[in-house]
Amino acid sequence: MSTAVATLPAGVAGATPVSHASTTIHVSGTVVSLSGATLTFVAGGDPTLPPQTAELTPTTTISAHGVPTSRTTLIPGARVALTEDTTTQAVTGIRVTPPKLSHVSGVLVANTPSTLRLQTIPGNPDAMVLVHVTPHTLYSEHFLTTTVAQLHTGEKLHVDVNSFTGTASLVRITPPKSLHHRGTVVAVTATSVTLRLTTSPVGSLLTLHLAPSTAFSEHALTTTQSSLVVGSAVNVTESLGTASLVRITPPKA
Repeated sequence: MSTAVATLPAGVAGATPVSHASTTIHVSGTVVSLSGATLTFVAGGDPTLPPQTAELTPTTTISAHGVPTSRTTLIPGARVALTEDTTTQAVTGIRVTPPKLSHVSGVLVANTPSTLRLQTIPGNPDAMVLVHVTPHTLYSEHFLTTTVAQLHTGEKLHVDVNSFTGTASLVRITPPKSLHHRGTVVAVTATSVTLRLTTSPVGSLLTLHLAPSTAFSEHALTTTQSSLVVGSAVNVTESLGTASLVRITPPKA
């Protein structure tokens, strides 16, 4: 915090002292948590340092890369630069930068509700990495949002890890090639689709389960199961007999 310094203007005898003290201070750190209006952070990026707190107000401005944003960006690991009014001790402005990320890729060997065990070098049982996940971890498959329910042993994962918290922020799933099928729809019900395969074994019929979590896309845009009709050409990704993603090319008119 700045200390007031009184000076006399040159050539003015007995002039009233003028304070050059700043009414604001600037503090930077990394977010630990946001609870209500109380922001807890540590200086720099070391989570072992003593935490500090700052109070936000309804008029506190928050920006990211010069663009106004909301308090939802104040997540653990986010880097912040705070401007605080020394008179009211309220935060007047916050500049936010997303958390630093590290990246891990590997084949899923096992998972629990809180961890993923990845083999980072194929065939090497010693090349194992344990990644921690939370209820806030996001999952995607072929650029579409999915859920943890789509994780299966043998799938290749690309994981973005929050370097501050050590937990996964995003898990991108790539199913094994053997779980991709192309074909033409010959039958469809509310809970299943039957294809005549155009990939090996060509000409065979394959029936897959359609679940509430099955995603559908048409021309790279999200759609619904109603777009899946007999005659459609489809590219299906399946996990253990259930379609997780159905990409649809409608029948030619």
